[in-house]
Amino acid sequence: MNDLFLLHGNDPALKVLWYNSLLPHGTELPHNASEDTVIIQWGSDVHVPKGSKVLNPSGLTKRALDKEWTMKTLKHQGVHVQTPFSQPAYLQVYLVPVFHLNILALYQCSLHTEKVHYPHKLVNLDVRNRQHRLISRYAMRAIYALGLDFGVVKVGVISARRCTILDVNPNPEMDRVNAKLFAGAIHTYHKELIEERKRTKVPVIGTDLEFLLRNAKGKVTFASKFFGRKGQVGCDSVVNGNKWIFPIAELRPSPSKEPIQIINNIYKLMQYAEKQINDAKIEWVAGGMPVKGLPLGGHIHISGIWLNSFLLRAFDNYLTLPLMMIEDQTSLLRRPKYGFLGDFRIQVYGFEYRTPPSWIVSPAIANGVLTLARLIVDHYWILNEKPLADEMNQFHFYQGNKESLYPYVKKLWNELEKLESYSFYREHLIPLKKRIFRMKPWNEQKDIRKVWKIPPFENLSKK
Repeated sequence: MNDLFLLHGNDPALKVLWYNSLLPHGTELPHNASEDTVIIQWGSDVHVPKGSKVLNPSGLTKRALDKEWTMKTLKHQGVHVQTPFSQPAYLQVYLVPVFHLNILALYQCSLHTEKVHYPHKLVNLDVRNRQHRLISRYAMRAIYALGLDFGVVKVGVISARRCTILDVNPNPEMDRVNAKLFAGAIHTYHKELIEERKRTKVPVIGTDLEFLLRNAKGKVTFASKFFGRKGQVGCDSVVNGNKWIFPIAELRPSPSKEPIQIINNIYKLMQYAEKQINDAKIEWVAGGMPVKGLPLGGHIHISGIWLNSFLLRAFDNYLTLPLMMIEDQTSLLRRPKYGFLGDFRIQVYGFEYRTPPSWIVSPAIANGVLTLARLIVDHYWILNEKPLADEMNQFHFYQGNKESLYPYVKKLWNELEKLESYSFYREHLIPLKKRIFRMKPWNEQKDIRKVWKIPPFENLSKK
C-alpha cells in the first residue's frame, strides 16, 4: 500500500518536482490506493473517491484559481485582502511558498509585480523576526481558509502590524530551486505521515482558559492585581495603544490523558484563584466576549501527536462547529479577528488549537468539550465530513447563523456516536449533546463561580 501518492496532470514543467520528491506518482490513482493513502493532487482534475485523504482537492484548487472568488472568500473569513478600491502603498511585497502548515521560504519581489511568480531575491526566513512571523501567519491563514494545503501566496506589507493578501496560486510554477523546496517539504511530510501511522502513544490533552473579573459597578478589574504572568493561575495581556495591559485571568491546569482529570485540575485552580482574589463581590465571567473589546479563548493543548491538516480540520468541524450552537451572541463578536477556523500555534509540547471561545462557562460544557477533543484526537483519521469547506457554511459560521448549520451538526454528531470509544465517554458527552441539540446558549453575563460551586456559592449544587 502506498502511504502517499502524487497525482498530477503530467505537466512537463512539474517533472522536476516529482523527480525530486522520489514519490510514487502518476496521472491516475494506482490500483493499490486505499482510503488511507494520502493523495497530493497537483495540477490534476482526476476524480478522487469520496472519503479520500487529499491535499489540494481539485475542486477547491479550481475555485482558488478564480481571483475574485478567492478574495471574497478570504474577506468573509477576516483575512485582509487587496480590492480595487484599497490599494495602499506597500512597504514590501513577498511571495510565500506554503506546504502543509509550513512556510518554505520568503521571496522579496518588486512592488509592481502583477502575477505570482518567483523573483530571485530569497530572504533568510527568521522566526525571531516579527515581520517575518506576521507575513507567515497571513500566508498560512490564506491557504488554510481556502481549503488548500499548499500554494504560493503574495503578501503586501502595509505596516509593522498589518499585511494584505494580493494573490494566491494553488498550482505554483516550478523551477529547480522551488521544486527542491516543495520536494523537500513533501519528503518531510511523508516521514511524518509514516511516523504517525506507527504511533502507539496516547496523546495528552491540556488547556488554558481565560476569564474576566468584574466589580460591582460592571467594570473590569485587572487580573494582574491578583496574579503574576506565569504559573498555573496567571494573567494574560492585550495591547492598548502602544502599551501592554493585563486584564485577563487565565487558568493553566495540568494536562492529562483523561478529560475528567483536567476538570478536577481546573476546579482546584479555581479554588486557588478565589483565595488569591478574596473578594466575593468580584464576578468571574467567561465565554467569547463578555466585555466588549476583550475576546476570550479556550485553547486546547495537544502533545504526543503529529499536527496535520486532517486533525486541524476535524477540530474545526467536529468541535468548533457544534460548540457554536450554544455560544452566546456576544461570543460571536470575537470572530473573525479571533476564533477563526484553523487557528493554531506551535508550542514546545506540541500545539494548541486556539479557535474555541472560553468554554469554562460551566463544568458540564467544559467536560463535554474536553471529552469531545479526546474523541477527535483518537479518531480524527476516519472523520471525513467537512461542512466548513463549503463557502456558504463558512459565511454562516462567521455570521453566527446557527439555524443554517444545525442540520450539519446533527449529522456530525451521529457520526461521532458510531466511533469505537464513544460509548466509553457517553455519559460525559450527553449533557453537551442535549444542550447543542436544543441550541441553548450560555449566558456570558453570569458569574461562573455559581455553577462551579466556588465561594460564595460553594453550597449550591452543580448544574
